Amino acid sequence: MTTPAHAALSLIVLGRSERNALPVALGAVAPDAPMLVFYLWERLVRGVSEGRIWSERYFDPGWQVVFEIPSSIPLLALALCILLVLLGRRSTGRFPAAGVAATPRPARLTAATLFVASMILHALGDLPLHREDAHRHFFPVSDWRFTSPVSYWDPGALRRVRRPGRGRPRAGRLRLPLPNLPGAGSLDRGRGGRRLRAIHRLRRADVVGALMAGGATASRTGA
Repeated sequence: MTTPAHAALSLIVLGRSERNALPVALGAVAPDAPMLVFYLWERLVRGVSEGRIWSERYFDPGWQVVFEIPSSIPLLALALCILLVLLGRRSTGRFPAAGVAATPRPARLTAATLFVASMILHALGDLPLHREDAHRHFFPVSDWRFTSPVSYWDPGALRRVRRPGRGRPRAGRLRLPLPNLPGAGSLDRGRGGRRLRAIHRLRRADVVGALMAGGATASRTGA
């Protein structure tokens, strides 16, 4: 799913009031934000070439951890459980009297809970719709990735699965293995590099567009 589609789905499911719209929209965008930070850092700060960013730097183990943490279903579920417990205790007055002042206000707890719930919805939406760029959605419990036969950015992916004789690399062409991407196999160097760059150009544009939409939502809510 594209980032704006994630935001729209989260707002439909979770953002049923204008007060909840901002944390829900930000939570829907948050899992994709590290990709934008990664690109800006590597391209503008370090001056790495476009091709090297997506063929080498993207697979750096440190960056991979940064990408996976906000899409980790176990970590997000743990955070959501903690917030729900805090919210329940705060609303029922079960905190000790001496600690009430130090506990977060219910409105802040509600916003944080919606933010994390929206991130989980984002991860669940990504799980069945990513192929070459599949996440480790169960990190750090497992490094397994689900390489879906369906791709949110490539409508022809399912057709190639149904007709496996088509779309195969031509004989004699080099193949580019994808490190740190179990289950994805390898990509044809001629098309694979272009496909990965296309994926992430689309994602960068999605994140920027969703952030702008979130800012507009926030201004309307504040008004």
